[in-house]
Amino acid sequence: MASGLQRVGVGTQSDATSVTLRGVTRDLTGQFQCEVSEDAPLFHTDIRQARMQVVELPKEDPMMQLDKTHITTLDNFRAVCTVGTSFPAANITWYINTKRIHRSPYQRITYRSYEGTPTFSSLEMFPHSQVLQDIYQSMPPFHTSLTVMCEISILHIYTKSAQQRILVSDLVTTISPNLLGLDGSNNRRKNNGDPDNSPLTGGATGPRLAGPTSLLTLAVVLLAAVESSLTTDRQSVLGGSCTRLLAREDPKTPNTMRSFVLAITVVVGLLACTASGYYMTKEVKYADKPFLAKQKAMLEIFQHVHQPELHTHLWEEQKSFELATYKDHFTKPQVVDEFLRYYKYGLLPMEEIFSLYNEYHREQAVALFHLFYYAKDWDTFYKTMVWARFHVNEGMFVYAVTVAVLHRTDMQGIVLPAPYEIYPYYFFNDVVISKAQRYKMQGFYRMKKADGVYSAYIPSNYTGYYVHSNPEQRVSYFMEDIGLNSYYYYFHADYPTWMGGKEYGLYKDRRGEFYLYQHQQFLARYYLERLSNDLGTIPTFSWYEPIVTGYYPYLRYYNGVPFPARENYHNGYTEKHDVVEEITDYERRIMEAIDYGFIILPDGTYVNITTPTGVEYLGNLIQSNGDSVNKRFYGYLEKVGKFFLGGSFEMFNEFRAVPSVLEKYETAMRDPVFYQFFKRVIGFYYRYLDTLPSYKYDEINFPGVKLETVEMDKLVTYFDTFDADITNAVDVEVFDESTMKAGEMKKFGKMAHYQGEDFVLYARMPRLNHLPFSFKLNVVSDKPQKAVVLVFLGPKYDQYGNAYSVNANRENFFQLDHFLVDLVAGENAITRNSQDFSWFVKDRTTYFELYKQVMQAYNGDYKFPLDMSEAHCGFPARLMLPKGKKGGMPFQFFFMVAPYHAPEVERFTGYDNTVSCGVGSGARYIDALPFGYPFNRKINEATWFTPNMVYYDAMIYHKSETEVNSVVV
Repeated sequence: MASGLQRVGVGTQSDATSVTLRGVTRDLTGQFQCEVSEDAPLFHTDIRQARMQVVELPKEDPMMQLDKTHITTLDNFRAVCTVGTSFPAANITWYINTKRIHRSPYQRITYRSYEGTPTFSSLEMFPHSQVLQDIYQSMPPFHTSLTVMCEISILHIYTKSAQQRILVSDLVTTISPNLLGLDGSNNRRKNNGDPDNSPLTGGATGPRLAGPTSLLTLAVVLLAAVESSLTTDRQSVLGGSCTRLLAREDPKTPNTMRSFVLAITVVVGLLACTASGYYMTKEVKYADKPFLAKQKAMLEIFQHVHQPELHTHLWEEQKSFELATYKDHFTKPQVVDEFLRYYKYGLLPMEEIFSLYNEYHREQAVALFHLFYYAKDWDTFYKTMVWARFHVNEGMFVYAVTVAVLHRTDMQGIVLPAPYEIYPYYFFNDVVISKAQRYKMQGFYRMKKADGVYSAYIPSNYTGYYVHSNPEQRVSYFMEDIGLNSYYYYFHADYPTWMGGKEYGLYKDRRGEFYLYQHQQFLARYYLERLSNDLGTIPTFSWYEPIVTGYYPYLRYYNGVPFPARENYHNGYTEKHDVVEEITDYERRIMEAIDYGFIILPDGTYVNITTPTGVEYLGNLIQSNGDSVNKRFYGYLEKVGKFFLGGSFEMFNEFRAVPSVLEKYETAMRDPVFYQFFKRVIGFYYRYLDTLPSYKYDEINFPGVKLETVEMDKLVTYFDTFDADITNAVDVEVFDESTMKAGEMKKFGKMAHYQGEDFVLYARMPRLNHLPFSFKLNVVSDKPQKAVVLVFLGPKYDQYGNAYSVNANRENFFQLDHFLVDLVAGENAITRNSQDFSWFVKDRTTYFELYKQVMQAYNGDYKFPLDMSEAHCGFPARLMLPKGKKGGMPFQFFFMVAPYHAPEVERFTGYDNTVSCGVGSGARYIDALPFGYPFNRKINEATWFTPNMVYYDAMIYHKSETEVNSVVV
């Protein structure tokens, strides 16, 4: 037998009792026999045989995708499960809440498998399904979810599963939007369909294999009654009455196989490198009871911020608190005196509009922040916060508490409600807010409760649907995205302009350079969206000419004052010509600093900015932040520019400000002029970068490393519906214990109730999203070494269909990823999924769900996870790709494998990266490369193209919800 195996290319090694096979293939499937003979003189012979099948296992974990993540008890839903190519084809079994699902008229299961393609199965459940009916009837209180699982099995040697949760409510009244031609039905998105009806690719719901991705795993199964075990030296041994057949894996291959019964596993493969290492770590911790008490307090304090009378027990608590006598409980007692001076003089009154761009408001907010920041412990922080809740302007209170929580080390991991759920007025138009208030005033007539909670869904839309005033509104779905605007708000909460110096350490994070690069990235991403809607380059403007692009925000403040609107061809110069003179002075001084190569200090000395590190000084100067070296001379360009462009009014009363959307970080990115203004600002950034010499060939080349090929999944975008909890937008009555019976959430501190009954109001809106995708880089290295992989996305053509030149296009690339890899000598297959991209995060959990999870965890019924999957410092993952077009739109990816340059401070030093963004640590970044490298210098095409970089053309397809959901089986 050994000689026969050698003839087909299989290596063998045998002794008196066993045979080891190496390099087996599917061709070896068949009957195997062993022969045992006695010695002389009898020579008795016994022959036994058994069938051996060689199995090829899938290379990747199974993936499951759902068309809906939130259903009512009257909805159907569909799930799709795929597993990679295998031989024989995998079996797929469906379970819901551990109950196995069999095919029936109300439980439709399809299955598809062709040789050489992934195996596919779909499950469609209808509300009349007996399994669902049994589950719904037996659901305990607050156990409002289904766990859908698909189990993959191949013979007896491979079993894996994938699962996801679906939230369930008993909702009858549902209102949905109809925007941009979207179907407004209750059917949620299905991120499981390939528009070409090809096998689903990318986007596994669970983590990918940590081992080699190009590993070919073959399993040999003997279907005879034999005994099998996995020995400590990683050998699978078949024992029996005759000689043993042994299959040994290649010693270079990592041990990824489990022991099994009646099976021999043969593992052969190529060693490959799987990419790992990203800022948003997947590590998870779980909250303990003291942490949950803090978390509960933070969720409670932000409820209905304009109704202090609701918090009756907090009102009683704060009565005994005297701030002036509590000075010893602050690390800097003088901050108490500082705040009390403002308090005695007169703080911004309650109900008035808070604006950080107002000098008086900002000074008071900083004084309040100092109280929270310098509180010695949680007890002091909590008592000060509760007191301030009843004595400080609501907007100022929310801002100061938010910044303090983000910067206090003892508050790491605390989850704040999303800004759009604390203050819905800044994110949802007046139509939505009015409908929500009418729901509350008119009562929840004929509405069924879901798990004891009244729920209503209100359609939300973007400004372009009501009045189409200019072409820019084609991209209102991007500019007004609540995740994008929340990210911008948190960016300025992490790096406030007024905060600086060694005490906070923001300079350690290269805040000036980061500020400029962040806004350049906003412009690049916005431009990609404009191209997808045939809008072309971002327009320019002149301070002396009418502003062509108007904006009607359709937002109003809580006190009823509408946000200022700016009409098309707004002529601000005639009214604010003195402001224009101030702006042009600031711009001239900044340009002179760039051109001269130095910044003038207040004492008349100079700072040289002609070196690459000079960009840090320039960024601080332009932002005029707390680390700027000369704010007095170089001024406040952003503040004054936004005041001029926003169309807001001159302030005649220091406490009666009416800021425009540009003057609120929560709303600034909604206005198209935001991008036009920062195009002008970032022009200074590139004016400076262009003074630096182009990179030489040796500075961008990676000797011994070549990026040979790139493979990528199909890129598909679509609109899906998203629900945000806007309950804070309505006022509720004070709970009367003598006449009302409290619901479960009310007992735990949730304030929203209707005659004692819990309720929640959702705004439902369409938001851009994309199907998960993966790419694979085949890299050759001449030696083992560390490297970083840089991934950018940019346009292929301009709005006229002309191909961009390399240098002209460098400003248009949006960075998708930047991660560390360990290259091995020889071939490296680097695979990366879009769900692992650095700096991107998933959608925020709603206020209601967050509150419910904390309640369940506090009562011991749930483990409250602490991780970075919804980190406030992450860019919305759903906006990773531009919309593209229905028939496909060409874009360019840029991949580069660069040498690893260790940062000055090792990443994650000084903070817990599982629960913190590390702001001010100086250890946020993976390496020491400048932001935007290698596009941060002018490109000399004669020395640009190196073996370690590749431009990759890809099409982005935009599909309707129906097309994305369609899978032909």
